[in-house]
Amino acid sequence: MEPRVRSDDRIREDVCDRLMEDPHFDASAIDVRVENGDVTLNGAVDSRRARRRAEDLAERVGGVKNVYSGLRVTHRPGHGGAF
Repeated sequence: MEPRVRSDDRIREDVCDRLMEDPHFDASAIDVRVENGDVTLNGAVDSRRARRRAEDLAERVGGVKNVYSGLRVTHRPGHGGAF
């Protein structure tokens, strides 16, 4: 019996939900794409720690095979990057 494979749409929805619900950073500037279970994150975060957190959250979603990060660290005014 083959393991059940989650659809890319469902994986994307779960990754987006986890990113948006996380209180440690603002995920509004992150774009999530999923193809054959591979997740690509693009956009900007305000610290290296936030970038790692986003990558870790995506990796924990069921059905994710790999996470590729194109996230850039940008220090936005008023966000100091302290996280």
